[in-house]
Amino acid sequence: MPVAKKRAALDTVTRLRSAPIPGKRAKALASAKDVKTKPGLKQRRRFQTELEVIEAFGRILVRDGASGIGINAISREAGVSKPLIYDYFGGMPGLFLAWNKKYQLPAPAEGIRHKLEQGSRAERAIAIAEVVAAFGNNLRSRPDHLAIHSDELSSRPALAPYRESVLPQLDCSTDRLFGPRTGPRQEFSHRAVSVLFAAVMYLSLRARNWPNFLDLELQSEDGWKAVMDTVSEMVQLVLNAKRT
Repeated sequence: MPVAKKRAALDTVTRLRSAPIPGKRAKALASAKDVKTKPGLKQRRRFQTELEVIEAFGRILVRDGASGIGINAISREAGVSKPLIYDYFGGMPGLFLAWNKKYQLPAPAEGIRHKLEQGSRAERAIAIAEVVAAFGNNLRSRPDHLAIHSDELSSRPALAPYRESVLPQLDCSTDRLFGPRTGPRQEFSHRAVSVLFAAVMYLSLRARNWPNFLDLELQSEDGWKAVMDTVSEMVQLVLNAKRT
């Protein structure tokens, strides 16, 4: 084909491509372009994807235990690629940190903290009992948390490498939960709650496989309420006997 004809043909193609597209197709293309350039859409999509990955982490914990956790398993569960998980979270430590931040035990209300810090002996007893009951009920309703604590007690904890790397970034101290230790009363409150947390955690873990611990019924709602009521009575007995 002569050079002149080739140029003419190219000019025709260029004009056709640049010509306005009539009708509904033009509106659809314009709408699609607007969506692609809409501010914040990319951030919202990323947020949703991150949430799906975090939720996938929790589902695997509940279904398969901590030993089932891994990038490959989470990628399959969430329906996303492994590179995307590394891009969004930096790998397992970052994902474990994100999960912990989302589901970390919330701090007690200011009213409870005030009773723990400055309340009378009776008020502190009530506050400690409320904090422990909230912890126990929260733990009992969260099989993913129980899976984490169960892994901590195993001879070869699967999540230990990730936990050690993220602990400095999580405020797990009792100060976050109950306020600063400014005197003997506050110091005792912190120690008492820590010990009671440990007891309630053990009973929650035991309830996964065993219905009872000695005379305590662990798996029924009435039995668990009786456990929490007993904790409240124990705290009041101890504080009433303590002269601080």
